[in-house]
Amino acid sequence: MASSLQAPLHLKIAAVDGHSTISMIKMFVEHPTLGKNVVAEYESVRSPDLIAAKAISGEVDFIIMPTNMGAKLYNKGVP
Repeated sequence: MASSLQAPLHLKIAAVDGHSTISMIKMFVEHPTLGKNVVAEYESVRSPDLIAAKAISGEVDFIIMPTNMGAKLYNKGVP
């Protein structure tokens, strides 16, 4: 009963154009349910630099990017 009163959780999910977006295409098209009170927004980002900026700013909740890019951001202190 309490969960029906909770505000929905909004998740922003972004992937870099190319292989990363192709791996997510089913989710982009079908928008599967991620659970009760969860709303997901999907975005394909044109360049690795733009998705890095989104990661650093905290604009998105989940990012699909090349592993080496994630390692570089982590080593720079990006959570």
